[in-house]
Amino acid sequence: MMNSPFRGTFRVSQTYKGASHKGLDLVGVTSNEIYSTTSGVVEIAGNNDPKGFGIYVRIRDGKNVYYYGHMKATKVKVGDKVNAGCLIGIMGSTGNSTGPHCHYEMRVNANSNDFVNISTLSRIPNAIGSYEMPYLKYRVKALGNDKYYPWVHDYNICDSNGYAGVSGKQIDGLQMSYTGGNIEYRVHLLGGKWLPWVLNYDNTTINGYAGIYGQVIDAIEIKPIAGKTVILRSSVSGKDYYPWVENNSTYAGSIGKGIDRVQASVF
Repeated sequence: MMNSPFRGTFRVSQTYKGASHKGLDLVGVTSNEIYSTTSGVVEIAGNNDPKGFGIYVRIRDGKNVYYYGHMKATKVKVGDKVNAGCLIGIMGSTGNSTGPHCHYEMRVNANSNDFVNISTLSRIPNAIGSYEMPYLKYRVKALGNDKYYPWVHDYNICDSNGYAGVSGKQIDGLQMSYTGGNIEYRVHLLGGKWLPWVLNYDNTTINGYAGIYGQVIDAIEIKPIAGKTVILRSSVSGKDYYPWVENNSTYAGSIGKGIDRVQASVF
């Protein structure tokens, strides 16, 4: 499974070449947001290095140290504990750079002479070209409304961003789409029953709509995706979130209590 700092489409603009170029240069196409590819502790965030990485983030995961260079801005600070999938910065062209990109590299114990082939480690092809890092997007519709709220891309597990909906406004519709393949989901109606499974909103028709206009949703399920971890949670109208549900171990919500917001991620 590929593990890229970018979600959606990205380009490899310079390959890993060992000592002459110890990482991959990646350019975000779908988004300029850079995400951590590992769980660990932030050791450097910012530290403008004009002759090297410019503004960059360094994350330690045991002996392995990951570098994300040439950022425009960082979204974490030194000492932060991050998980894989956390937003850590914005692509830029600071330091020794000829254009916006992220230099992605891994070293052992931050030793510049003990580097690792990041292409092999991340499974990002070591070849110039465009590639796709799959991501989930989802949106909901407020009770009785004709229009959906904007799409949300993969909940950011580092903070409260990434929810679909508005606190206090119950929902009656849900749509989801996963760029890595199909995703199946269904909803339960307040005072009613589970509706049939829905397969992947396709952007061209009303397919992928889970719910019935004017009927409150009180629970959601997503089927597991092979080789992936799927997490999901929802909140009671105007209140806090229920615990995370992983790989459809149970449903997200509480039968008999309408929900107003949804958070989900596939990684």
